[in-house]
Order: sequence, then structure tokens, then C-alpha cells
Amino acid sequence: MSIIKPLTDKNENVIEVICPADIGSFRSDQTKVKQCLLNLLSNASKFTSKGGLTLTIAREGGSQVRFSVSDTGLGMTPEQLGRLFQAFSQADASTTKRFGGTGLGLAITKHFCTMLGGDVTVESTPGKGSTFTIRLPDQGTVQAAADAPAPAPVAADGRAIVLVVDDDASVRSLLARTLEKEGYRAILASNGVEAMTLAREYRPQAITLDVMMPQLDGWGALKELKADADLCDIPVIMVSVLNERGMAIPLGAADFVTKPIDRQRLTAILREHCANPSNASILVVEDDLPTREALSRSLTSMGYAAYEAVNGRSGLDWLADHPCPSLILLDLMMPEMDGFEFLRELRKQPAFVDVPVIVVTAKDLTEEDVRILNGQTEKIIAKDQAYLTELAAALRGRLARQPVHETEPIAS
Repeated sequence: MSIIKPLTDKNENVIEVICPADIGSFRSDQTKVKQCLLNLLSNASKFTSKGGLTLTIAREGGSQVRFSVSDTGLGMTPEQLGRLFQAFSQADASTTKRFGGTGLGLAITKHFCTMLGGDVTVESTPGKGSTFTIRLPDQGTVQAAADAPAPAPVAADGRAIVLVVDDDASVRSLLARTLEKEGYRAILASNGVEAMTLAREYRPQAITLDVMMPQLDGWGALKELKADADLCDIPVIMVSVLNERGMAIPLGAADFVTKPIDRQRLTAILREHCANPSNASILVVEDDLPTREALSRSLTSMGYAAYEAVNGRSGLDWLADHPCPSLILLDLMMPEMDGFEFLRELRKQPAFVDVPVIVVTAKDLTEEDVRILNGQTEKIIAKDQAYLTELAAALRGRLARQPVHETEPIAS
């Protein structure tokens, strides 16, 4: 909802979620299900103006879950419906011209639903709106008890062991105190390398894993954990300073560029937003010196006036003292103030509401890495004011599903 709400507000739509209080739990691939719902909801919002969107969740027959996304938008003819789920195809050429887009969203949704053992269907009436329905099997109802992971070790006093991984000593201490109060035994690691050693030594029942760490970051550690046959079944709860629920496009970013930066793609994006380089200025907000200098050199060679800031805070300070730039290139992961916070603060100021921002984000995962990571994270928790409460609740919920068996005492 936090991702979709800004899109619905843009077209003055009202969104409603209908979900029974006793809907229970649902076991599937979290990443794919989330992407399918985002695709359908964003489409519904794009093709509806000053109308209504409804997301309805229901169980069917005990072993299947239905997600229905309805809108009061344009609607489609039978001929248009026949082309809907084809890659790079929209309802018709006029739709593409008027609303933009690649036509891949529904094709991806169809593909993911099929992969998950379900399907997606659509009903629509021209001028009255459309309803897309996803039906997916609940894998939790068909998983055999024999497939359940073997119980992990517990401490000598019977407490479940939780491995806390964070490079910030104060955060580690705070998490440890929180977990001890909840009745767990916390063991602490300051980076991913140390975490792997302790995970193999103690075989914890759960791991809380910070994303941004030196040596081996959270995603790298997660990849190694899931590739280890002895550790892959340990539930991992990601603790991140980045709010993965929001992301950058809803905050007002105009586009993404990945690192290492493709000069041709960057040039094409810049031309779209700054047609005449000779009178355009660009602010580069990037904490990595080599990347910042390389970007500035590239921009200067293209004829743009390039300016630099080392993080979000210094970027806001620069904007306060200089004329508004034509465009901002923004890194996401920076110290002091990251790109997400910078975007939020930027859009609060009327003078900068319309400045196009191009997000520059690291791309260090291969397709195989993504395949391994998809669905492997138990939960992602943002480090906001409520994250300790959310973390404790997540651990209680996850560990409650694991039987606790006494084993040989573990040395402190």
C-alpha cells in the first residue's frame, strides 16, 4: 500500500482493501506475489482517473488464495483483452501513446502466476472498468511434515539462540537487550564474515541481519547462508536503514541508472530531461569519490555543468545556496543522509518539487544471485522508530513455528 498509494493519489483515485480478519497465513514466493500485485495495482491506477480501486483477498476451498484487483477505469473490448498478456503489448497503439509503458507488467504477472502453480484472469467492460483475478495455491497446506527442517540447537538453559549481525555496536547492544527481554539468547557479530563463523558454530534458530556492513554486507551474507546446506533453513530477518516498502519511484524519482553506469543509457536519459546541455546544470549526489568524479567528468564531456555533493545532507545544503539545477543524479546508499531521505526532504520544498531526479543504484547481483535471494528472506524490517517492536514480533512469530528440542550444551 505504501508503494501504490502515491500512484493512486496522482490520478485522484481512492483505493480500498477488503481482507477478512481471519484470512490466516499464506505460503508462497513473497517476491513474485508482491510483484504481481504491484503490477496489477499500478496498472489499475494508471488507467483510472478520479475513480476507485479495490483489492480483495479471499480463500477458496482452503488450499487456494484469490487476489482480485478491480477498477472503475477505461475498461477493454474482447479484442483488446486477447492481446493483454503478450510481452511488449498493450491494449492497442493508442494506449501506449497515451499512457506509456513497455507492456511487460502483465506478461510478467502471467509468467509468475504460472510458476507458482496458479493463474491470472481478467474480466472487463469498455467504459466501466476491469477486474484482474490471481488464484494461487497455498503451499503451506500441501507441504509434508517430513519436509520440515530439523530443529536447531538451543542454549544450555533452553533458550532459543538468535544471531544478531550489525556493524553498529550501539545497535547490537540494543538488539541484544531487546532479545534477552523476550527470552532469547543473543550472540553478536559485527560483520558478515564473523556472522558466517558464528552461524556455523552455534547454529542459531534465527538471524537478524543488517544490510549495510563492511567486508561482507547483508545481501552477501544472506547469499552465503542460503548456499550452505547446514545453514540454509535458518530464518533470516533483514534489518535495513532503507525502507524497502517505499522505494524511490513513489518518492518522486524520474528514472533509475545502475552501477556500473552505462554511458549510452545515461546519455539517453539526460537528453530526455535536459534537451540542451549548454544551459543545463546537474547536481551529482554520491558518497563514493571515484564514482562521483567519473560521473562529473562524463557530464562535463557531454557539455553539462556538473556540481557535486558527498551525501544527501550536503546535497540539500548545496541546493540551499545555489540556483536550482536542471537535474539531480542521486545515489541511494550513503552515510549521514541516504537517497531515500534526501528525496523525501527534497519533495517537501516547493522550489524543488519538479526537479527531475535520476536514481543511481548499485548493481552487484547476477541473475543467479537474484534467483537465490528471491523469497529467501524471512522479512525485511526498516530501522525506524518502531523497528524493535516489529523485530521482536517477527521473531516470536517465526520461532513459535519451530519445535524446541534440548541438545548438548553449547559453550559460551
